Amino acid sequence: ICLVLSFYMMVLFFGVVFVVSKVPARAEPESQITLHAGEGRQDPQDPPEPIGPPPPQPIGRSELQGVSVGFIVHYLKTALTDFSAQHQIHLDNDKVEFEALRGYIWGDRPLDFMGNRQIRSDVDGQRGVSLVEIMREKPHFSKHLGRATFTLCWSWDQTVGQVLEMLEAYFQTVPGGLAGNFIWFSFFHLNHRLAGAPAFQLVADCDAALVSTQQLLVLLDNLGPAAVLRQKLPLWQIHLALQLGCEVAVALPPDVMQLCTDMSQNDAMALAQQLKTDWQAPSRYPGEEAQVGQMVRESGADGATLAQQVQQFLLQQLE
Repeated sequence: ICLVLSFYMMVLFFGVVFVVSKVPARAEPESQITLHAGEGRQDPQDPPEPIGPPPPQPIGRSELQGVSVGFIVHYLKTALTDFSAQHQIHLDNDKVEFEALRGYIWGDRPLDFMGNRQIRSDVDGQRGVSLVEIMREKPHFSKHLGRATFTLCWSWDQTVGQVLEMLEAYFQTVPGGLAGNFIWFSFFHLNHRLAGAPAFQLVADCDAALVSTQQLLVLLDNLGPAAVLRQKLPLWQIHLALQLGCEVAVALPPDVMQLCTDMSQNDAMALAQQLKTDWQAPSRYPGEEAQVGQMVRESGADGATLAQQVQQFLLQQLE
């Protein structure tokens, strides 16, 4: 009897195992399936994973590009000599103002500089573009462009020599030096040939560049009647930078820096006290001045008060 019962129990056991093995496993719902990298996508609407390293991000519009400080300093020193010889004019870096240079390049009888007469403007189809547009087109120049880290606050009444000296002296003291810093410099960035456009374009693009870089470098050419403080646009730039919470740095000519170093602290402060802003100073740039004046009124500020606040700020910086 025991043998018969054992036989039937074995038959029953193996029969159950056989039946269970033939029953298909319950499928896991699709929403619960976990996919691993390279096996597919969880959602068919998701974009595929990129293959390889991400593409480099474009620098952006020209007003967000900067020109290498090292390129500006070294190129302008030599290029103006070649420019003078090519067109048989006399240009002394220490005497020629940027306003005169603008006239030679974009004036009524423009002369070719950096090849700007070889390219037609997208705006009106005429020959003559901004220097940055030229640099973007030519590989030997484009390598000197990068994301702008500083917006330059300067004056057309400053000489080429003054601007280059202040740029070189200042950027020798900051991280990255001359080669590692890129500035938004309206002389390079705007097409000053476009009739009627520069006044509005200059002010609007200077503001946009400041918002982008969040750093303003003021080229203070003199501790007395500085050219940069007798124009409304630089005063507006400094005011706007303070309103936006941007960093504002001041660069002085090397000879002024040396003079202050050789003086006693009291004498140096007495010299700095001669610094004056002048909102009502006569201007050689009525279109630019009118545009800035309009922006100041729209902001609810008063020009004379604004200039006074800028003067107080600069005196604090010089201390």
